[in-house]
Amino acid sequence: MKKISYLIFTIFVSILMIPFVFAESISIKSIDLLEKSETATVKSEPTFSGLEINYDLSFENLNDYVQYKIAIENSTDKDYSINMNDKISNYVSLEYSPDQVINANKVTDVTITIKYSNLIDLSVIPDGEETYKEAKVVVLEIKDKEGTDVVNPYTGVSNKLIILIPLLIVSTVSIFLLNKRKTVLVIIICLLLIPVSIYAVDGLNLSVNLNIEIKKPQLPETYDLRDKIDIDVKSQFGGTCGGHAAVTSIETYIAKHFKDSNGKPLKRVYSPYHFLLFGEWSEYSKIFSKYFYKGLGPTVSNDYWSGEKLFELQYKAIRGEELDRYEHLIYTEFSGNGTLTEEEINELKELMLEKTPTPEFVVKSYKSWTGAEGRETISKEIKESIIKYGSVNTSVHMDFTIASDGDYVLYHNTPQETDHSISIIGWDDNYPKEKFPNNPTHDGAWLIINSWGENFGKNGTFWVSYDESTIYSGASVITSIEKASELKKIDLSSDDLTVYIFNKDYTGQSVIPSIVILMDAHGEIELTESQDYEITDTHNIDDNKVSVTIKGNGIFEGTYTGTVQ
Repeated sequence: MKKISYLIFTIFVSILMIPFVFAESISIKSIDLLEKSETATVKSEPTFSGLEINYDLSFENLNDYVQYKIAIENSTDKDYSINMNDKISNYVSLEYSPDQVINANKVTDVTITIKYSNLIDLSVIPDGEETYKEAKVVVLEIKDKEGTDVVNPYTGVSNKLIILIPLLIVSTVSIFLLNKRKTVLVIIICLLLIPVSIYAVDGLNLSVNLNIEIKKPQLPETYDLRDKIDIDVKSQFGGTCGGHAAVTSIETYIAKHFKDSNGKPLKRVYSPYHFLLFGEWSEYSKIFSKYFYKGLGPTVSNDYWSGEKLFELQYKAIRGEELDRYEHLIYTEFSGNGTLTEEEINELKELMLEKTPTPEFVVKSYKSWTGAEGRETISKEIKESIIKYGSVNTSVHMDFTIASDGDYVLYHNTPQETDHSISIIGWDDNYPKEKFPNNPTHDGAWLIINSWGENFGKNGTFWVSYDESTIYSGASVITSIEKASELKKIDLSSDDLTVYIFNKDYTGQSVIPSIVILMDAHGEIELTESQDYEITDTHNIDDNKVSVTIKGNGIFEGTYTGTVQ
């Protein structure tokens, strides 16, 4: 008898749902490809359900496109219009006829064009990948002719399916439940679900789901990083060219990847002298471990350790004016007029540390070339790196000449010892070889920004021939910088070892650390790159504890535990 009662109740609820299920609707009836560009690829035929479309497309060249005709059936008594966004992403746009009307009680053909409209930035393509992949959901609002949102909650197939959910629950549960109290509870829940489901789908949208693949573009024949960002022209004091080239790489990376409050490239000017004193420039890996990872820099240039400060001290020394202790130490260290003892260097560091602020950014990684990779490979990767990351550091034997048009140019036809660090900020594949001395074989040159002030060359720049062999050996570029506030540092200590891990992605139970640094009791870095070792860690969110296991290095093998700071 109870089961019969439940069945009668189910039938009663079903009858109540009939007006909703068979309500008038707007839905897609068909999709047809009208045309496409030659190098655009439809990877799979578009699918649709209700008011949802799925596309899977691939573009190769700028302005590639696909054009579709979408048949939309409107079985209501009202005319509607589609309000489409004309931008799908930074690189792909949606073109359509504005004020497209979906007529009442008709099937209306709507034409849309999906177009690769803005050349993709190499910075969004992961290293080693040849394509950019993006998944986007574009919501196109359907409005009435007055431009207001559609408020009929029963329009569209997907809405009907949602409304059927309470009915399905009632039907299933009421057949199997024998407990009267539970049955009443289920009924109340279902009655609540009906209005909730209705208002949850209030309004009407056409959803376009796009899986887009864009092939890496060809490198341009000419490129100047200054067309994209403002680059500080530096004037070095003493033999500090290496520090100036390094901080230029940091500054250009930040300008390319971070914005100020007005949405413009973030401008920072860092101190190469602070960098050189703490970074041990002689070994690039130690700079990263002892300077960046320990949170000493990059440090903004100021009156305490800027080039202007050092030139001011030079003038004071020439005039015979007395320097205070700090001025004496920093001037002696960078002027070359004398040599500081180890005790004096440590004293200078202590004085500078008193004024050193917490860095805004942490430099996480770099890429370098030895020269063995081959000139063609290095040349291509340097160009991609300038576009993707910023300036590339390298060195040359600084022996330039001046061309007839005033360009400063450099080329040697025999191997030379490098003696000056520089920053590559662009190139010109067609730069005439005739402008160089010593008869290079090929046209083409690298655009260099120097550290000898704006009066050197043209606004501080000069050109180095593609055939200059020294420029390819030892070149390097910053490949990852993050805001310090977005990184977490885990201090895992044992009797003789501390492990520092930098990784901002501690959102799950287990992650692989992006950077691992090991220090012994004397502060010396023993390991800086995790790719040479098997390192795994587990993060327990509940008590904020971390354990790190290191394998593949006999000295430091083991498991270490600590707390996220």
